[in-house]
Amino acid sequence: MNEITFGFVKPDAYQHRKEILEEFILPMELSIILEKDPYFFTEEIARRHYREHREKKRIFEIITLFTVYGIHDLDASRQEKTRLPTALYVFEGDGTLERLRKITGPTDPAAARAMAVKTGIPTIRSKYGIGMPDNAFHSSDSYESARREIMLHFKREELPKYVLEMLDKKPYKMN
Repeated sequence: MNEITFGFVKPDAYQHRKEILEEFILPMELSIILEKDPYFFTEEIARRHYREHREKKRIFEIITLFTVYGIHDLDASRQEKTRLPTALYVFEGDGTLERLRKITGPTDPAAARAMAVKTGIPTIRSKYGIGMPDNAFHSSDSYESARREIMLHFKREELPKYVLEMLDKKPYKMN
């Protein structure tokens, strides 16, 4: 059954986004139907995206992954906020959510590397993840998350009509 899901290359792997697409996404025959590259998270968008992690101690690390403060002068009033680039994608295909999660790999890149050694099958995080939270790639973990994340990062008018119709279904899957 055809479905859509959401994923993005995080700032730590942004320089490898083309390789990630060529090595992992395209061979899985996942179609990219929407893309924003570069995309810059604001602190507010990062907080909304990771809202389910707000009680975790690492939420500050997650938020600062996207918005860092560069000190360009010893005078604190001259600190300037720099947003780091990401690349957002909406993918479409048969079993897309599960297939994208599989090639993304475990959340912790160290676990992803151990799994890749054991299975002989690399994942995005085993190859490009640095550590936590710098784990290279995000993929939605459920249809509800994908719907929320797509609607957070894309305006309704940016979405093709069939995508809007799909997102309005519960669960959203194309027949």
